[in-house]
Amino acid sequence: GQGDPDFSIYDIASFSKKASEIFKKSKIKNSNQSIIVYEEDKATWWPETWNQFDRKESYGSPITRLAIASNSLEGSVQEPLKRFNFIFSQYLNDYGINPMIVNKNYVENFSNRIGRKVVYSVSSAPINALLSLANSESHNFTAEVLMRNAAGTWNHNVATIKVGNWLKTKRLPTKGFNIADGSGLSRRNRSTTLGLASLLWHINQNKYSYIYKSSLAIVGHRGTLASFSTKPSIYGKFYGKTGTLNGVRALSGILDRKKGDLYISIINRDIIYSDPLIVDILDMINRFTPCI
Repeated sequence: GQGDPDFSIYDIASFSKKASEIFKKSKIKNSNQSIIVYEEDKATWWPETWNQFDRKESYGSPITRLAIASNSLEGSVQEPLKRFNFIFSQYLNDYGINPMIVNKNYVENFSNRIGRKVVYSVSSAPINALLSLANSESHNFTAEVLMRNAAGTWNHNVATIKVGNWLKTKRLPTKGFNIADGSGLSRRNRSTTLGLASLLWHINQNKYSYIYKSSLAIVGHRGTLASFSTKPSIYGKFYGKTGTLNGVRALSGILDRKKGDLYISIINRDIIYSDPLIVDILDMINRFTPCI
C-alpha cells in the first residue's frame, strides 16, 4: 500500500477474490499457502512529536500504508494492522481459502520484489482530488501521505527535511520556519505570515497553480470555510486554508480580485474574537488595497 486515504473494505474484498482465484489454480498445498502483508514499522505510525491525546482522535490516526478509509471517522484505531488482517482473513474465508497472513515491515527498494508481477491493483483518486481533501477539509492523514509520496520516502524525518530543503531552494523568506510534519498537527511546527504569503505567491507562478488554488476551501462555499461568517464583499472570493490550535486561529490563502490576486496570511492569538476580526481584515484589504 501507499497510504491511499480512500482504500476501503470493498477493495479488500476485491483483493481477496483475486487471491482466491490464484490460490485455487496453484499447485501449492493449502497448508503452505500464505499472503505477506507489508506495512510500516509500528514505531513510525505517528510522527514522534504528535501529542498523545491527538493520537487517539480521528484527526490524529496512525499514518499507515494500508489504512482502511484513513483509519477511522470516530476515534483512531490504535491497531490498524490487526483490523486489516482480520477483515482480510474473513473475506479470504468467504472465497473458500484460508492462507496464513504474514506481516512484515515494508523496506524501501527491497530485493524480494525481483521476479514478482502485479496481478491486481487499486489506484487512488487523482492528485487534484487528494489535494482538495487535504486542503479544503484539513484532512491530516491525506496531508501526511502526500508529503511522504512527494518526498519519495515514508521515513518521516527524511521527508520533513526534504520539504524544508525544497523551501530553501525557492529562496522564500523561511527564517523562523520549522517543518515537523506534513499536516501541521505537531506542536513543533513553526511558520510566519510573511513566509506563508510568499509561498502562496510562489505557487501561483507555477503552470499548475489553478489546480492548487481550486483545492483550497472557499469562504461561504466549501470545506472548512463553508460556514465561515463573512461579508458580501469577500463571499466566494477568498480561497484559503484554516488552522486552529489552543489559543491560536490562523488563515492563509488567496483573495481573488479583478485587479489581481492578493496573497494573505493571518495568525491571531485571540481565539474568541478571531473570526470576526479576520473577516474585518479581509474586507478592509479587499476594499482599500489598490494594487498587488
